[in-house]
Amino acid sequence: MMPLGLPAALALGSLALGVACDRNVLHTGSVAPVKTVPPPATVATHPDGTCDSGLATCPGAGAGFCFDLQTAPDHCGSCSNTCPIGTPCENGQCLVVPCTTRVTVKALRVNYSPAWRYQVGVADFDRDGALDLLVPTPHFLFPSGADTPYEDMTATAFCGQGDGTFIAAESIPAGENPKASESTFPLAVADFNRDQIPDLVVAAVSGTVATSPVESATMVVHLGNGDGTFGPGIDLVGGAIPGFIAVADLDGNGAPDLATVGTPKEAVTVRFGNGDGTFGPPRDLEVGGTPTYVSVADWNRDGIPDLVATDSYIHLLYGTGDGSFAPVLDCALNMSAPTGEPGPPVLGDFDQDGLFDLVSNNSLLLGMRDCNFTQQTTFHVSYASAMPMAAGDFNGDGTTDLVVAVCEGVGYLAGDGHGILGDLVMLGDLDADRPQCSGTTGMTGDFNGDGRLDLVVAGLYSIRLFMNTCK
Repeated sequence: MMPLGLPAALALGSLALGVACDRNVLHTGSVAPVKTVPPPATVATHPDGTCDSGLATCPGAGAGFCFDLQTAPDHCGSCSNTCPIGTPCENGQCLVVPCTTRVTVKALRVNYSPAWRYQVGVADFDRDGALDLLVPTPHFLFPSGADTPYEDMTATAFCGQGDGTFIAAESIPAGENPKASESTFPLAVADFNRDQIPDLVVAAVSGTVATSPVESATMVVHLGNGDGTFGPGIDLVGGAIPGFIAVADLDGNGAPDLATVGTPKEAVTVRFGNGDGTFGPPRDLEVGGTPTYVSVADWNRDGIPDLVATDSYIHLLYGTGDGSFAPVLDCALNMSAPTGEPGPPVLGDFDQDGLFDLVSNNSLLLGMRDCNFTQQTTFHVSYASAMPMAAGDFNGDGTTDLVVAVCEGVGYLAGDGHGILGDLVMLGDLDADRPQCSGTTGMTGDFNGDGRLDLVVAGLYSIRLFMNTCK
């Protein structure tokens, strides 16, 4: 593979507050019209078990019904596979474009004050078919033309236009950032009230009082309006203020639930969704450590979401599907980064054997079963200090690749499909004048619908969107 091109920094522009996605244009060009994306269509199969053209059955996941392959990414092609977020589905196949020359990138950027463990929301908030972003805009970030910075942290929506450009929409108050060097910015997006419109949950602004005079909100849900704006906050009371948020249906009722961690608590806290944007009381699941990250994965491949909590080690909470969990399994797998705080676990099938593989420090642990693995491959010494961020097929060759953060910026490692990663090739820097070796997270998605997997990186000082322009 030829070297990757360095990105050209394209500023996101003014962060003045907006009302909807037709305000505060950050680029020249017309505004994409709003169109409603219908929910996936399901119809009964014909008596002979066949489906009409464009529909297909999904054995084990709705047998006896036909699914619309064009509007249901979960049922695109093989029903056990899911297209990367934002990747179009054409004729029942995820549209993935292989690179025949080289991978190059261009980048968008928004600056903020230094902090740790920022999360970024990715969804189609205005229902126009293009992916949008929710990014942190903390205090000390001066909006264009403003004399004073934001007083509190906010989550600002940027509505994608389907071509890699964005329009600023609404900014929503989020957790206060009193000491930037120790702060976090947790948020997550999901359809909490099941109206086909993405919603938002963020940490509560410090001091927000809920219905009880002695309790304060620790998280706030904002239901999406479908135009890039959000409704008033629904306070979630009790529990620790979260440092990281994960979302999944943990009890099998079809409504998204929340899993959070908040230091120094030695637990994962879950709240079960009611399907209308409200949630039940917090419930603590004790683990053998003080986790700073929590994620959801079907770790044991039984079709039920599990919780993976990490500090310097991995803590597994196997779900039963009804909202209960098996006793924690504390794995002696060292996740500490050589240059700083460990990040969330990065999982992928790098050797194409159907089992999870775990990126840990400078190693790739293949064939994970509980706390055990079948083989370990080690990164080249030149990037032994790399922090893994995300896995995905970035060059369209059908195998899983890895992107990492190093002190100099963001790097890309091509996988060969057999558990071996190639040489590190730099995509570009995050903040050239301020090297950073920790506190960086990444999320993948196709932001311009071209079949190429893009990357959002939240560093210590800025959000960068690396647009994949491989050809």
